[in-house]
Amino acid sequence: MTVSTNIEMVGLKDALRDLNKLSPTLRRGITTEYKSIVAPVVNEAKARIPDLPLSGWRYSWTTNSGFKMLPWDPNKAAKQVKAGVSGKKPKEFQGRTSNLAVFFIRWSGTVDTVFDLTSKGVMGRNLGAKWGRPSRVLWPAYEKHKNEVEANVLELAQGAMKQVDKLTRGR
Repeated sequence: MTVSTNIEMVGLKDALRDLNKLSPTLRRGITTEYKSIVAPVVNEAKARIPDLPLSGWRYSWTTNSGFKMLPWDPNKAAKQVKAGVSGKKPKEFQGRTSNLAVFFIRWSGTVDTVFDLTSKGVMGRNLGAKWGRPSRVLWPAYEKHKNEVEANVLELAQGAMKQVDKLTRGR
């Protein structure tokens, strides 16, 4: 399940790449400011992470490839909720485009994604019965702080565009 919100700033990724070349300190400042803007969302998401989503998740489980997926560790899960800024160029491969987001909040980790987004099968039904519909953590946290975050991110993006314009014109 993919959910998105749109704030359209044409050329923002290019501007961030240019700003990184002209003044890496200013570019890092934008990342720091963005992280402070979305700190309420990140903190809310971390607070929504349960101690144990399902009773069987306390036991060790290793996949056939050797990846140790479980037991569930809420502290490890909370550490994997992160905000960031990307200046990567969008890439297209086999009709799919990646690296489109400039500003993001990500919850990485296989078992974390399973908990947040699984909706099908026995596990999906059990998670849905106990924790509600997907997304169970990130999207509700964002929705709670949506208005303030969008307004502040728009202001940040416009400020970044002005800084790049100012630096490239030499004013």
